[in-house]
Amino acid sequence: ALNAEAVKAASAEGVHQMRIGLRRLRAGMSVFKELVDGPETDAVARELGWITDELGPARDLHVFIEKTLAPLSARSPKDAGLTALCAEVGKRRDNAVARAAKAAGSDRFRRLVLRAALWILASEWSDTAPSPGSLPANKISAFARKTLTARRKNLVRRLKRVRELDDQRRHKLRIAVKKVRYAAEFFEPLFDDGPERRRFANILERLQDELGRINDIAVHRRLGRELVDAWIANDAEKGGHAAAHQYALGFAIGQEQHEIHARTAQVLAAGKRLAAAARYWD
Repeated sequence: ALNAEAVKAASAEGVHQMRIGLRRLRAGMSVFKELVDGPETDAVARELGWITDELGPARDLHVFIEKTLAPLSARSPKDAGLTALCAEVGKRRDNAVARAAKAAGSDRFRRLVLRAALWILASEWSDTAPSPGSLPANKISAFARKTLTARRKNLVRRLKRVRELDDQRRHKLRIAVKKVRYAAEFFEPLFDDGPERRRFANILERLQDELGRINDIAVHRRLGRELVDAWIANDAEKGGHAAAHQYALGFAIGQEQHEIHARTAQVLAAGKRLAAAARYWD
């Protein structure tokens, strides 16, 4: 919620930071699902999904421009097709940022913030949960160990098959990595800050980075198809330069494709390191 003003001011970083906050909150809801499960939790989760979807296009288009199009354009400043492509994607990014700003300034978002706050402070799950003073001292530690053990095991198994996954399943794997990383961070005060814990965190961070870049490339392919469809439809009505735009777009997206094999290999290597890493919570 603290990033709402930045989002309304069309800040790409504000959009990014709000998305991180949303992802962490949703990860927490997943980790503690048994405790917080219920109709009100489901209602809050649906609204969190809504605002996440409203922010997504702005972030995706910003990354496409900053990570792919801008560097290419800097190397080929006289390429007319590339210049036109950058302008077209820039307009779409501006529209997506305006959509995000509208959502962050809406009554629906304000209601979501209030509802989420009330859900945390006074919802059904908080009434039925045992008071902290009545819990055994080791209860949260036991829960943390059980959670980290189960999620790490599931993640290691899925990482072994990363080459077999399509874009959607790789995206879900990336989210699973984030959930394990965030869960480990939630439970940090329970365990010693030793080298084994830092090694575990570093492996998860590397996995998140590599899978994130692979996902960005997949998103750019999808954006490319959407752009081509729009250009073709526009040309059919008015005549235009769809062919030139498509060539520039194909060149831009093609520059990224060579990364996928190397980054997938890095994911597999990191998965092996994760499997071999000591379980610092035991």
